[in-house]
Amino acid sequence: MCLLAKPVERNLAENEFLAGPYYLVDIAAYPWIVVHEWAAVDLADYPAIQGWLERVGNRAAVRRGMQVPDGARLG
Repeated sequence: MCLLAKPVERNLAENEFLAGPYYLVDIAAYPWIVVHEWAAVDLADYPAIQGWLERVGNRAAVRRGMQVPDGARLG
C-alpha cells in the first residue's frame, strides 16, 4: 500500500471523513482512492478506509459524479 495508507487509516478510525465532517478533501480524494484495484492496491488491512469509501460512495452526488459516459477516454 502507499505511504499514506497508515496515517489515513488512523485518521479515519477516529473520524467519519478525512477532515472530520464531509468536506472538499473527501470529494477530491475519493476518485483517486476508489480505483485502488487498478493500481493493484489491496485495502484488506485498512477497514477504516474501506468504510470511508462506502460512506462517500453512497452519497447521491458522488454516485452521479462518478458516472462515466460511454466511450469516455482519459487520453
